[in-house]
Amino acid sequence: MKKILMIILLMAMVIVSMADEKPVVEKSPVLAGTLAILPLGVGHAYAGNWLRGLGFSLTEMGLLLVGGNICIAGDVGGSKEALTIGTGIILAAIPIKIWEISDAVHIANKYNKSKSVKVTLGIAPIQNNVGLNLAYRF
Repeated sequence: MKKILMIILLMAMVIVSMADEKPVVEKSPVLAGTLAILPLGVGHAYAGNWLRGLGFSLTEMGLLLVGGNICIAGDVGGSKEALTIGTGIILAAIPIKIWEISDAVHIANKYNKSKSVKVTLGIAPIQNNVGLNLAYRF
């Protein structure tokens, strides 16, 4: 009888401790990837890491500005080499954008994993007895 009462008491303590936690709102990886298409790191901001998204955006804008200026200078000066180089620099922003989208999805998944339930309670029969398992994952 004492063992059963102890198990009930431990279960009640776990339930009460879990009730104090605020509900966790998960971040949607699909929405994070979709928002990452927009400029200024919106996908990363949604996923919880706006500074990383800002870094991606500054890189993309830098490539577009430098490549655009080289293309304009090549067009004005009549240099086909400058046009080719400028276009290459502009096109380099495409894999950066793909990486940004993929990274925003990864950050959202990482956020969700870090906010998952960390306390688990298990009851298992052990040789005419009952075993209680309480685990905390960190």
